[in-house]
Amino acid sequence: MDGMLLLEGYKLKQAVYLNLQKHTIFITHSDYYTPVVMFDLLERYFGKKDFSEKYLQSNIQISLNNDKLMPTDYIVYRIKPVIDLEAETKIVKKSVLGQFLEQKYRDQEDVFQSVSETMETEILAKINNTLTAYGMKMCCQEQNIFNFAKMLTLNCYVENEEILFKEHSQYQAKKFFLDLISKLVTEKPKLLLFELPEYGLDDSEIKALFHSLINVDNIENVLIYTNSKEILEYVSYYKSWEYIGF
Repeated sequence: MDGMLLLEGYKLKQAVYLNLQKHTIFITHSDYYTPVVMFDLLERYFGKKDFSEKYLQSNIQISLNNDKLMPTDYIVYRIKPVIDLEAETKIVKKSVLGQFLEQKYRDQEDVFQSVSETMETEILAKINNTLTAYGMKMCCQEQNIFNFAKMLTLNCYVENEEILFKEHSQYQAKKFFLDLISKLVTEKPKLLLFELPEYGLDDSEIKALFHSLINVDNIENVLIYTNSKEILEYVSYYKSWEYIGF
């Protein structure tokens, strides 16, 4: 969705108007407060976090081309300056990876059923030989990707050597989540908030990530907050990008 986006209320010191395009990029010259607050507002508003209905009605105004946007109008994703890969790769319903895997394997009930049957016959039957004498019995949970994931461990590697999550490349982490978000199938338009993408990246990685952002599919709007001179130099070559300074 394109047009004039108005953000007002919450912790903003004044109303903010953005010419929202497919890609909208902004940099701070002196105001480092407003971009972060804007991202917090958009993430919480469309993510329906932390706001009571009364607060939404009285303290926040978000509109596009003078039409009020509702919290259900967008699905918002946020990629922060430094990704905590260990936390963000948990396979749960609210995580990007969990949502992606659930969509990819939701039709694989026969596979999960087979896992359950094997567990029941090969493991639980033996355990229950002991438990039934005490009026107890252990059963498998209904199997889906989230329950199945509890038996799995995700590790990071560089050249086949295992490393800690915090040692993993921030470029790889950001590219990973950008790709996952673009592949998610959603009924509502996606809004991606990309905050200081240059953090933890060298010049070549910044160029590669920027190239991916230019060509990203299936994300309706991307808001990028950056202080990178390299990124701003690239922006001048892409007239369709909206550039805003604070």
